[in-house]
Amino acid sequence: PQFCVCNLAIYLILGFWGLICPIYGLYSKNINVLRYHNLYRRPPVEVLEGTPDNRPIFNVFDDVDDTYTGIFLGRNTNKGYSWNIAASISRPARQGFGFNLSYSYGDAFVVNDITSSQNNSQWRGHRNVFGGNAEGEIWRSQFAVGHRVVAQVAYRFEYAGFMGTTLSLFYNGQSGNPFTYTYNTSGFGGMINDGAFSDGYRIYVPNNQSEINLVANDDGVSAEEQWAVLNQFISDNDDLNDQRGDYADINSARNPFVNMLDARILQDFYITTARGKRHTLQLSLDIFNLGNLVGSWFGRHDWGRIYSAGSFGNFPLLNFEGFQEGTNVPEFTVNSEILEGQEPWDDDFIDTGRIRSSRYQMQIGLRYIFN
Repeated sequence: PQFCVCNLAIYLILGFWGLICPIYGLYSKNINVLRYHNLYRRPPVEVLEGTPDNRPIFNVFDDVDDTYTGIFLGRNTNKGYSWNIAASISRPARQGFGFNLSYSYGDAFVVNDITSSQNNSQWRGHRNVFGGNAEGEIWRSQFAVGHRVVAQVAYRFEYAGFMGTTLSLFYNGQSGNPFTYTYNTSGFGGMINDGAFSDGYRIYVPNNQSEINLVANDDGVSAEEQWAVLNQFISDNDDLNDQRGDYADINSARNPFVNMLDARILQDFYITTARGKRHTLQLSLDIFNLGNLVGSWFGRHDWGRIYSAGSFGNFPLLNFEGFQEGTNVPEFTVNSEILEGQEPWDDDFIDTGRIRSSRYQMQIGLRYIFN
């Protein structure tokens, strides 16, 4: 990949309390980045009917050469760009006290995020309503960081002639990961049969009930009842409401803001030799996701939780139930979680690893320091 990059930095040393305030700006423009074309796929044969959603329909069973499962061509595109701004204010440790506070915002727009290890998956995850071979316009990258606030404060004090204690708090607050409202098409090829992932088709956001063909679901919830819930859900979501009468924008929705607080306690036991050298035995206690630990004491296990709606950045708001007999008119039901009044991320949160985990964790350490 080739990029054109422009950087701007301002570094200020304020005249009081030793404060330092750097400000940064970064803009990158794509020159040559990858996109994929499936030479194996024939052009579309029909279109959807019955609503303003008239995206093309392909015949996934009539490909160029059945000897292969796919023939992919990597091409270059110059579409896409990103930009970031950041500012911070800090006080280097003096008399045992120091802190840092920073804010940043970043956005990025691409044709394809190129996140898989296989060309087949790159192409199938393209999410263009006109099929994977249509390059389309740029859309928000799943790596668009949004807002981020980072704060750190530390205080160290020595006492008794041979001991020292350091207390530190670290806060990281950032925008939740972006995601896209899609259909669940329950099978390879799905609704328009182009071979994309079954949950990767962006929904058409209806203006009214006549622009979506809802049918009663397996639990007996009528089309009218589902529409009332869906319409209210769209109205309550500013991004979706602005997209009525069009296809849902890729990655225009975000999971809830993430608030993570970590703590560290260092306990030093030291001696100073006759030559002025210090030998230190240091015990450490790290608490990751302190908010979740404190919340658990009060029965609030959702404190410090990192939510993640759907999978691979897709949340299936609607289920594709097939076509009306003898037509290309699709029928849908509303996601059961939404019908039950849940948010897309309610039952889906990250619970693995240490750096990004919804559970509190602790670790202890022992270190010998000499010079």
